Amino acid sequence: MVQPSQEVARRFGLPFRNDIPDVDIWDRSDLQGIVAIAYESILGKLTDVLRRRLGGVITRTPRVAKSSIYRGIVQGRDERTGQTRIDLGSISGLIPDRGLTRGQHMMVQIRAHDYGRKAPVLSSSITIPGRAAVLLPEPVVRLSTKIKDPDTRHNLSNLGRKIRDNTDNWGVLWRTSAENLTDKELQDEVDDLLDITQKVFNKYNELESTGILFEGTSNADIEFPSEVKEALDKTRAKIKPTINRHHFYKSAGYTSLVDLAEMVIEDRPEERKYITAKLDKIVSRDIPRVDDPVNIEHVKLDGRNIVLARGRVIETTVNGFVIRRQFRHTNRKLKLVKEYPDDVDVVG
Repeated sequence: MVQPSQEVARRFGLPFRNDIPDVDIWDRSDLQGIVAIAYESILGKLTDVLRRRLGGVITRTPRVAKSSIYRGIVQGRDERTGQTRIDLGSISGLIPDRGLTRGQHMMVQIRAHDYGRKAPVLSSSITIPGRAAVLLPEPVVRLSTKIKDPDTRHNLSNLGRKIRDNTDNWGVLWRTSAENLTDKELQDEVDDLLDITQKVFNKYNELESTGILFEGTSNADIEFPSEVKEALDKTRAKIKPTINRHHFYKSAGYTSLVDLAEMVIEDRPEERKYITAKLDKIVSRDIPRVDDPVNIEHVKLDGRNIVLARGRVIETTVNGFVIRRQFRHTNRKLKLVKEYPDDVDVVG
């Protein structure tokens, strides 16, 4: 593990290594899983390992990789979004409407993936990403905010200005991994990126139709269902004191309580049963009761969330609760037969 956060390094006693990672991993914002960025072959290995160790992880990957560059053709205005739709070949994407002409060829780059949305978001502002540097389409020098040392920031800024002055108006963004590389290594990477840039533009001019010019790194949105969270609890318990349902409680918004409980258990392991019972009691206060309304969201495999009609709790058990939801009658979408099941309310 390289470039761990201070909290992760402290928690697991990891030495801080600033090597360039093969895959970037961080928590999803809702703590229901992780997001990983790497080339497709690396992501495949990562998901294989997770499935072998943890079981049924849910993996969502986009149809196109972020930062990939394409030669596209303008299809026209998308009536639903008001943006311009660009044909990339195997897929189409959307770009802000700028008076583009239908049938016009243009170079575009994937700025946002298509999972969670129906089409990827495109940009005509092209960047060329590397492992320690990113070429920018404007003569500026930028640094990762994770580079904290003032001397390092000063040296990288100076090097960036020297490189900028010899790159035909390209700028440079130094990634976190740049702080441990020599000036020569950084210069070599920028030279490689400039070579890639030339190849991209040459290929654009050679193609007569749509096609990919540069393949970027891909994202994997990896979701952890309840059984995977339980497996993670067991793995974590081998390293640090871990309460039952640790990952479930954290994903449900009880991070501070979980951290406090585990700090107490680490110092006073004989109090584990008592502390766990108290935590469970606190959490149980927020569990829906009979007759409480419950919002229901349907999460599709492509990551889109569809908010369904509210349900109402009709029964609670030690393992969960039963929700009753009324469906409006429709033969088209639900394909209901005339003999409706007893547990389905049909409202005319």
